Amino acid sequence: MHLRGLSALLIGILAGVHSNAHADPRAVMNQLMTTPVSQLSFGLLRLELQFERYARSDMTSVDYDADRGRIVVESKYLREPVVTQANCGTVINRIRSFGGVDARTGKPLLDHSFFADAFRSMGGGKNSLPADFLNQIDQIIELRVSLHADDEGTVTCRGDLLSTRISFEASPPSGQDATHAPRHDVSQQSYHG
Repeated sequence: MHLRGLSALLIGILAGVHSNAHADPRAVMNQLMTTPVSQLSFGLLRLELQFERYARSDMTSVDYDADRGRIVVESKYLREPVVTQANCGTVINRIRSFGGVDARTGKPLLDHSFFADAFRSMGGGKNSLPADFLNQIDQIIELRVSLHADDEGTVTCRGDLLSTRISFEASPPSGQDATHAPRHDVSQQSYHG
């Protein structure tokens, strides 16, 4: 759940506590203090904050796609000077490297990625996740990058965190033929350099 989702959740909780304009602040705070945050929600928020500092993109989000059982890390660049599959692949590589994954092999540099660490309990202790569970988290993280330029259209690429493969999808600039360039998978290695 990204910050917008968390904000909507808090607004919903606040609206459900009291519907009049003169809500008792103690009741509101009590509701907020006694409603637990799941380890998933907290981990998604921590990962998004960490990723926002790194990505320097126009928009970032980290969310859980419950239908597919995937954690999706997404970054959108809206004013790119050159929109190509190679550039999109390079950004995916950089994100993998930032996450502690060797982009050439698709393997974590340590026991698991740095992204999985966002889902650990703070301070460790008895609620800390075992290493093999962190590896399982790594296996469900999907990366998405969109590069856009008004005169060149959009290239979107996707790849699993622990992979060397990327799929690409291209769309033309606004106002041009709406047919999309074919979507296809390629080996990541041609974009590592």
